[in-house]
Amino acid sequence: MIRLLILYVTLPVALGKTDTRPVVNLPKDLADHMAKITYNCMLIFQTRSTAIKHFYELKFPDDEVTKQFLYCVCYSTYLADEDGHLTNIMLRLFDDSDYEEEVKKVFESCNKIKRRKAIRTLYDVVKCFHENSPVILGPPKIRY
Repeated sequence: MIRLLILYVTLPVALGKTDTRPVVNLPKDLADHMAKITYNCMLIFQTRSTAIKHFYELKFPDDEVTKQFLYCVCYSTYLADEDGHLTNIMLRLFDDSDYEEEVKKVFESCNKIKRRKAIRTLYDVVKCFHENSPVILGPPKIRY
C-alpha cells in the first residue's frame, strides 16, 4: 500500500488533465513525509484507496471519512492547527512562487472560516483554498 501512496505523491495524478492553474511543487522531503503520514492516517481511519486517490487528485468528497483523513494528514504534517485552520507552514510552501501575494490573500480569506468542529473547519478551509487559489500544489519535481 505504501508504494501506492508514493505513486500518488510522485506522479501528477490527473492534475494536468483537470486543472490548468500553475503547479507549485511540494519539496521532496515533505512529500516523502506526507506519504508516511498518509499511510498512518489511512490505517487509523481504515480509509479506502479511492479516498486516498481523491486526496491526491485534490478532490474532496463531503463525507466523514474524507474529513477525518484530511484532518489527520494536515494536522500531523503541521499544515493545519488543532482548530482546523491552515498554518503558516502551509503558506510558506508558496514563498518563491510568482503568485505568493495572491495565495496569501486567499489563505487569509479562507482561514476566516470557522465551524463548530475542527474537522469540518479544516475541510471547508481546504476546499475554499483549493477552489480560490491561483495555483495548485503538485508532486515534487523528479529529474531523470
